[in-house]
Amino acid sequence: MFDPLWHVSLRDGAFPIIAGVIGVMAAGILAVIITHRSRGHGHYSRTIALLGGGVVILLSTAVGVNTVTGSFATIGSLVGKTVLPSLTLPALTSGPSPSNWDAPSHLLPQGHYGVVEIPATASRFKHREDVVYLPPAALAPHPPKLPVLIMLSGQPGVPMNMVTSVDIPSILDHYARAHRGLAPIVVIPDQLGAPYANPMCVDSPLGRSATYLSVDVPAWIRSHLNVSADRQDWAIGGYSQGGTCSIQLGSRFTATFGNILDISGELAPHRGSVASTVKDAFGGSTAAYEAAKPLNLLASHAPFADTLAIFAVGERDKRYRPIETTMREAAARAGMNTVEIVAPNSAHDWKTVGYAIDRAIAVLGQRWAFPWR
Repeated sequence: MFDPLWHVSLRDGAFPIIAGVIGVMAAGILAVIITHRSRGHGHYSRTIALLGGGVVILLSTAVGVNTVTGSFATIGSLVGKTVLPSLTLPALTSGPSPSNWDAPSHLLPQGHYGVVEIPATASRFKHREDVVYLPPAALAPHPPKLPVLIMLSGQPGVPMNMVTSVDIPSILDHYARAHRGLAPIVVIPDQLGAPYANPMCVDSPLGRSATYLSVDVPAWIRSHLNVSADRQDWAIGGYSQGGTCSIQLGSRFTATFGNILDISGELAPHRGSVASTVKDAFGGSTAAYEAAKPLNLLASHAPFADTLAIFAVGERDKRYRPIETTMREAAARAGMNTVEIVAPNSAHDWKTVGYAIDRAIAVLGQRWAFPWR
């Protein structure tokens, strides 16, 4: 799915350009006032005033857009490229389950996150830096074996979007503070390879994305992180194109994933027209393309035993709400336990993603029996 900043329609009730125009108008009026008041101070003062007004216009426009889309979680992600540090991973231990874990008296107040390199050993998939979040419990001297949530960005996108546009570490830190430092370890791999690429979470001439996400990433997680081996403690989720991937992978690789989080996903993977999709990714085989559709995967792999599927969408997202309903009903028919999350006053944007992750973690936490303080 193509998810640029401006991909919100008037029908969604949240067209960012409207907010931007309002910001421009307000800033323009302010610039005129400043210029008028500076007339007695010469050409230099008027120039400075106009330059200052221009800056205000740009900032006001950006704030207006951000108010609607929620694209920038921090000022750093607005004014320039955010660079995440490399993450130092704790040593592997043979810890207990979270329910049997004795939390130390002095836990870190927040988790750590940063970039890692997850090698594409089996897939040879060309990818960018991956991101990992470790909750406070994972950083304790004797950590428990924690659940894991694999999250995928939209397209175009980069794993860092889950930090810069959603601030998923803050969402998890907030949850952990109420649960003795416990929260899932979050791994955000690169399923695209490039911002505008779309391998569609299948193995194809475009790249062996499916093998990377279902073999290489889980193998690296098990060998580098203190995580549970139980499929019920593993979740795969994503936004838009990443949400489509979550259904594709969650329905195919049930031995690995017991939980799915589909945020505003699509009915089918695509890159341009159906004809070009079939040609580029499926070798011209319409049958292979049909088999990769989430609805057909759900039907062909049914019945599902003890799989939880969470579907989330923006309240004002008139394009994706019907898709969400269709997918959720299909998952229920296939035997999955389903949960619906509707983000209020939101559309196909990062506000929906943040709201959905916050609520989904609460649902998954109950499944994982995270105790309250």
